[in-house]
Amino acid sequence: MKFVDPMPIRCPKCAAESSQSEADLLALRAKCPMCGESFADAGQRMRSTYDDFGDFATIAGIQVAIERRLGIKIDDSQWIEKHPTLRQAAQEIHRQVPAERLTDAELLRLVEEAATSLRWCDAKTIDLDARPMDAVDPGRWERR
Repeated sequence: MKFVDPMPIRCPKCAAESSQSEADLLALRAKCPMCGESFADAGQRMRSTYDDFGDFATIAGIQVAIERRLGIKIDDSQWIEKHPTLRQAAQEIHRQVPAERLTDAELLRLVEEAATSLRWCDAKTIDLDARPMDAVDPGRWERR
């Protein structure tokens, strides 16, 4: 996913039009060249778009890893677009795994292992109760 770079933007305060770099918008550094108004709201909306896609990709990547590990197919059609936390995703997955095959604790360990194996994971520990992108890459916006 990529935004137009530079991004044409209209100032909400003075209505001046300018072009702002994606990097400056995502870092919340972009300002109106005429009046100095911050474009942080636009940057936050861009971050949210990236995070929504990242949440989906993170859950899907974890799901595929668990499917391969257990040799099963998981039906996510009823829950994946709700952007569950990793713990909630594990609960949904566990509903489809016979109880004798896997305990709750074992499944949570599999979720953590799968999360840390994602190429975009930059977390030292996985917070199962955070939104997926916060769990796997909590510092992504500070690096901008």
